Amino acid sequence: MAQKVNLDIAQKLNITCRRGDTFSLDVTLSDANGDALTLISSQYQFIMHVRTNAFADGADGLVLSTVLGQPSIDNQELFIGNIEEMNYLTESNITNSGVISIKIPYTTMIKVPSGRYVYDLQYIITSPSTDDVTHTTILTGSFIVNEDVTEFTTE
Repeated sequence: MAQKVNLDIAQKLNITCRRGDTFSLDVTLSDANGDALTLISSQYQFIMHVRTNAFADGADGLVLSTVLGQPSIDNQELFIGNIEEMNYLTESNITNSGVISIKIPYTTMIKVPSGRYVYDLQYIITSPSTDDVTHTTILTGSFIVNEDVTEFTTE
């Protein structure tokens, strides 16, 4: 008989990006068999936070966040901006390949100071028949922002 169980399914994915560049990352979500998840828009939603450290809770240390799951950010001096709502391919617009796209515009990334942060990505599934909600962290890791030399201006 098993003597332990590990319910933490999150995979580690360290991300390095550049300050001032458009952030764009496509992630394929799959089940334990390696088959792409069927992402039904009415059931799946995604939350991502980038923070100064893993022990900062609420608005403390929050640098970037999706609007969904964003804590109140009143008087939060480190908060830079929003991660765009995550889009994914569906049967109606190509195939349901389990791919989600994470995007942060350059106008937000230019404001993120270079440095080392942490992030995690969760999905929320709402059961259509029971309205039960399940939160699952699927990715976690470091979020490193390298300094950029060129700074775009319109002047």
